[in-house]
Amino acid sequence: MVLAGLQERWRPFQARLFPQQVLLEITDALILGQGIKGGRPLPLSIEAPIPAATCRKGRPLQVSALGDFIGDLLLENDWIDAHVLAVLPRIACTWRVLEWPDGIWPDDPVSTLRGMNPDLGVRLPLDDSYLDLQPLPGRPDHALMVAAPKAVVDGWIEVFSIAGVALDRLEPQQACLLEALAPRLREAEPEELIVLLQPEPHLCTLLLLRNGEPVYERDLEPRMPALLETLQKCLAYYRHHDPAVRSIRLLLTGHLPGIEPLEQALGVQAEQMHGGEFGSLALSGLLPARTPPARTLT
Repeated sequence: MVLAGLQERWRPFQARLFPQQVLLEITDALILGQGIKGGRPLPLSIEAPIPAATCRKGRPLQVSALGDFIGDLLLENDWIDAHVLAVLPRIACTWRVLEWPDGIWPDDPVSTLRGMNPDLGVRLPLDDSYLDLQPLPGRPDHALMVAAPKAVVDGWIEVFSIAGVALDRLEPQQACLLEALAPRLREAEPEELIVLLQPEPHLCTLLLLRNGEPVYERDLEPRMPALLETLQKCLAYYRHHDPAVRSIRLLLTGHLPGIEPLEQALGVQAEQMHGGEFGSLALSGLLPARTPPARTLT
C-alpha cells in the first residue's frame, strides 16, 4: 500500500520530467497510434475502429464518447499522461496552393493572408477557419494552405481534453502527407505526374502532384472496375490541360485489391508508400522537426 501510494504521487512528476509522446492519426473509420521513445517510433500499438456515429466527415459528433474512447485506448497503453501529436482527418480540411508576391514569405504568413483576404474559392470563409501554411517541397516561394473549420478543430481539442491528455499539436493530414512525400517530390522528373492513391475502407482518395505541387484531388470508389474507370477520366482531363506530362508514377499508401488491371491500363507498376517505422505515411510526416514558417493551425 505504501509503495502504491508513492508510485501514485511520483507519476505526475515523472510525466513532467520524462513526457511520453504519442502520435495519433484519426479518420472517420479508425484511429492509429504509437509511442515515441528516444526520438524513435515504437511499434504501432493502437489500430481501432472509431465507434459508429461518433465522427462524420472528420467532424466529431459525440465529443464525450470520443474523448472517453481515446482516453481508454491510451490508458490501455499506459499513456494517459502522454503528450499527443495528432493528425487532423483529411476530409475535414480544404487546401489551396498559393504563391507569395515576389516569392518572399511574410514574417506572419497567416495574418498576412487573412489581411489580404483573397478569393481562393474555398467553401468556408477564412474568418471561420484555422489556417496552416507550409512551403512546398522544392518550391519555397509557393505555400500549401490548409483550412479547417474552427468548429471542427475546437471539437477535436475538446475531445482530447476529455481524454485527459496534453494535445501538443494538431496537424492537417495534407501537410503531414507532403512532409512524408518530400523526398519523392524533389526527385521527380520535370515531365512526371505523380498519381497518389490513398485507399480507405469506404473510399479511395486520388491526389495528383506535379512539380512538387498538389494539383487535383478527388474521392473515388474503392473497388474495381469503378475506380479504374474514374481514374482514367481524371487523368485524361488533367493531361488535356497539361500536355507537358510525359510519364506517370503511381504511388499507393495502402493495400488496394485488384491493382493489376490498373497497373496494366496505366502502363506502370505501383509503388507502395509505407511509413517505415511509423504506422502510416501521415504519421511519418508528423514527427519531423518543423522549420519556419511554423506549421501550426492558427
